[in-house]
Amino acid sequence: MLLVFLLAFQFAFANETLFNYGFEGIKLDGPGQEKCFSFVTDYTNKEMVEKDGILSLKAEFNGKSADNSYASVKINGKEKRIWPEFFSCGDVCWARVFVPSLKYTPTSIEVCLHSGGSTPSAQIFSNSTIGLYTSPVIQVENSAPEEIFLGQRAEMKTTIKNNGSKDAEIFVQFVGEDTRAVIEISSFDIVEGDPQATAIIKAGEKRDFYYYIKPSLTSSYNLPSSVLSFDNIFGEKQRIVSNHPPLNVLDPEQASIIIIGEGLEDNKFKFKVKIKNSWGELFKGELKIMPEDLVKNSTISVSVPGKGEKEVNFVSNELSPGIYSISATLADSNSSKATKSISFEVKKTDFFFEIILALVGVIIAGIIFGIIYFWKS
Repeated sequence: MLLVFLLAFQFAFANETLFNYGFEGIKLDGPGQEKCFSFVTDYTNKEMVEKDGILSLKAEFNGKSADNSYASVKINGKEKRIWPEFFSCGDVCWARVFVPSLKYTPTSIEVCLHSGGSTPSAQIFSNSTIGLYTSPVIQVENSAPEEIFLGQRAEMKTTIKNNGSKDAEIFVQFVGEDTRAVIEISSFDIVEGDPQATAIIKAGEKRDFYYYIKPSLTSSYNLPSSVLSFDNIFGEKQRIVSNHPPLNVLDPEQASIIIIGEGLEDNKFKFKVKIKNSWGELFKGELKIMPEDLVKNSTISVSVPGKGEKEVNFVSNELSPGIYSISATLADSNSSKATKSISFEVKKTDFFFEIILALVGVIIAGIIFGIIYFWKS
């Protein structure tokens, strides 16, 4: 019976330590170091086709867990980073890495350790293992619409797949925190739908979960990730963080327009019209200045690239004294919008005061000259 048990155990957990490949462990003392080890495995065995390749790294990180130290694994050249918080730690810390190609073809694997921040030391142990197991392999992905208009809800979808050979009971929080995101993540509340879910995902099954968020500003957002956890076959609580989908929130009106006065010069009024395109596609429209007789070309065609801006400068005709108002209208095939009017005054040029002042100056200069002349005489 013992022999049968051992054979069954070997069949369920066909694994070996990395020491069998010549791996003697990696130890780094102090920050700013890196060391790697490469090896090739061949588990192509038809009897193991219903099992899943898993690399188990046994590691230790001393110092602050949130610094820049991490382990990395390259599987046939594709890298996966494993930060300290993704290790499940009891007496020792383990990270489980799915190796999809392990049971099909010889697989090239590179294990690296990087120390950074304030880490005094870190290591990966030689008794880390690799092998084929009957195991759930969970993948979680978030998706969102590419763009919505301000005021609309965005339908979010979290897709969970079990690519492994065993069922798993999962818990997922749809709006979670990813402390390792290299981009700024925008926070949102769910306006419809559940914030979390518990479910059993069977081997080979895919499940979609839907919920809605409602942004309050026009902007380009990086949305929060979903955070999933489940009990793996090693008795650990394994945590998986999804991607961060982008969402572009557009103004319902594609183009906005403002008019800016720049002042009078030689009885001509200078001003400009600024057009901003809020959408990602090209805007084409017609710009009209009112009243039409104030400028030479009162109507012109304009085009503004997606997410771009354009300024159009104007100089009025020479204006007679008076009070004026100028506005601009922008129209395309869908809508028309007008700016507020800007008012200005062209004053009458009066030379009377200047002439009187000049005469007074001449008289005063003559008196002073006469006094000086007679005083010298």
